[in-house]
Amino acid sequence: LGQDLLVKFGEAVTAPVKDNVAYEPVRSGYKFTGWNPAELGKMDDINGKTYEATWAPLGGIQYTVETYTQKVTGDGYEVSSKPESGTTGEVITLTPTAPNGFTLNTEESVLTGTVNAEDELILKVVYDRQSYTVKTVVDDKEKSSTSYLYGATVVAPTAPSQTGYTFSGWTWTNEAGEAISVPTTMPAYN
Repeated sequence: LGQDLLVKFGEAVTAPVKDNVAYEPVRSGYKFTGWNPAELGKMDDINGKTYEATWAPLGGIQYTVETYTQKVTGDGYEVSSKPESGTTGEVITLTPTAPNGFTLNTEESVLTGTVNAEDELILKVVYDRQSYTVKTVVDDKEKSSTSYLYGATVVAPTAPSQTGYTFSGWTWTNEAGEAISVPTTMPAYN
């Protein structure tokens, strides 16, 4: 409230009044719960008395979690947002797990913040795509090496030529070490 009330020594101290109604102060994100000390009593101190408003934090205060997922081209992010709610003064800490093929960018992410009714809290989770390498090997010799971001379109390498042979195609070794067809998009392994 921040105001002084004039009360004569020995008279009853009453709650502040505004327009003939008991005044309850307002604080964003909090509910007024009373005065401290709670008993107003009589003015019995020649130096005056101080009464402080007491508050309870409100729940249901909105905050937002924004998720930034790096585009497959590597030039920017796709953004999604999700509204959440918490209690005024509550510290929110996110512990995200990066999906397969992505890493959590901890430098760009904002994973902790305090719920505040006056300035909406916005937390950010930033996922960067991992880079994987495709190597072409001909006759046990590496001929080329190309890096791709997870999910990017894999460009089939140029077919090699060798006198007396016909090229029959490329094989790809998956995580289990099995030979499979060359994928059209980069999986989450080299």
